[in-house]
Amino acid sequence: MYAQATVCGRVGADPKYFTTQTGTRIMSFGVPVTNTNKETAWIQVKCFGKCVDFYEGKITKGVSVAASGKLTPMFYTAKTGEQKSGWELNLQPYCLQFPMEPQGQQQQPRQQQAPQQQAQYQPYNQNQKLPTAPNLDEIPF
Repeated sequence: MYAQATVCGRVGADPKYFTTQTGTRIMSFGVPVTNTNKETAWIQVKCFGKCVDFYEGKITKGVSVAASGKLTPMFYTAKTGEQKSGWELNLQPYCLQFPMEPQGQQQQPRQQQAPQQQAQYQPYNQNQKLPTAPNLDEIPF
């Protein structure tokens, strides 16, 4: 069972690379996601094959990403021997987005802008006629 999902966040650690017995390369990295109860879950994002070549070197710890793919439950044994569960997102080909600023560039401090003139709003006049909604019975479709 799986669901289609998009996960947004910052990469928690540098990605790990694996190679299957058939020679397919796999890249794996974690993205923390916090719910409304302030609980954090780690989503393990994996991409395969040519996507690994494309994203290699672009994904490092702290980079903001948005990843879309198939979300499936995963089960593993912790170092303590305890059985645990989590989530794995198998990335759809080339469905990983990055922030607008190129990595490594410092954000420039914003310059002070001259205050803009505020719009002048007219107070509500109770005698003013308000626009009415169109009669939907007269629309020819």
